[in-house]
Amino acid sequence: MKRNSFLAALAALVIGMASIAFVNPVHAASTRAAQLTALKKVNSEYLAGILLDGLKIPFGTQLTTAYTHTQSNTTLAATALSVTLVAGKSYRIVLDAYVTANASGGLKIDFNGGTATMTSLEGNCDLYAGTTMSASTRQTALTTGAGATAALTNVRCTAYVVVNAGGTFIVKAAQNASHASDSIIRAGSNLMVFPL
Repeated sequence: MKRNSFLAALAALVIGMASIAFVNPVHAASTRAAQLTALKKVNSEYLAGILLDGLKIPFGTQLTTAYTHTQSNTTLAATALSVTLVAGKSYRIVLDAYVTANASGGLKIDFNGGTATMTSLEGNCDLYAGTTMSASTRQTALTTGAGATAALTNVRCTAYVVVNAGGTFIVKAAQNASHASDSIIRAGSNLMVFPL
């Protein structure tokens, strides 16, 4: 919302509030309610305007319960690690996934679970089994998978993206190799987004 529009709306609101002393007492409650509604509208529109004009606040999500990818299943599926990105904006994205995976099953991920499309994506995913890096994969597209067949304990991905069509950005996961043990992304794993 433009500053001049905000000032005009605020002035109208002040004038309206100033006249409340002269309102018939029978109608005062409804008039005050209408003025309060107008004030809330002005405030919400002004705050939305500030955000759209470039106030860059990081946001994200985390798993409150573990995501379990069932045994003997290598088909990628969407997790609850989901955020919404805005068309034309650029972001730094950081995924920290805390993992329990069997050495013969491992884990793989990609970012192709949502509706957002990218003009460009440049990133990297590192997959660790304890302190040993099992794999490191450059990410250049939402469909670029990163995976390792190892007893993984954590996955960290960082990426710079420019959004084409806005929408959801969702992490997908699966076993890297079919195995009888589940591959789990534990609660507390998180996806953070930093507007640039």
